[in-house]
Amino acid sequence: MGQLYIEVGMRIREERKKRKLTQLALATESGVMESYMSDIENGKAQCSLEKFVRIANALQVPSDLLLYGRVYATPVYDKEYNEAGQGCDRNELMAMTASALATRDAIRRALKGTGKAPASE
Repeated sequence: MGQLYIEVGMRIREERKKRKLTQLALATESGVMESYMSDIENGKAQCSLEKFVRIANALQVPSDLLLYGRVYATPVYDKEYNEAGQGCDRNELMAMTASALATRDAIRRALKGTGKAPASE
């Protein structure tokens, strides 16, 4: 599996342990088999977006925390982000995310030279 799946699996395990949940408990709450949850946590399985969201919901964490290790979206723009992603496949969503992150980074680099700080980092 790719590095992203390994990192996401590690974050899922970390959040599960913070909540003192067993793999079985998280798997049951997420609607997957315990062995599959183990494979996800070890970066050996690529779960569907639906299952990933169910895992994030079961852990009660935003999905971007599991994907990136931090929360990027703010509640103010959740509706707009959701609308932008409607009907997109996995590749389109990944491209949109990469584009948004690159745009954010370019804005931050540009603002550094002006003395204006971004709203938050």
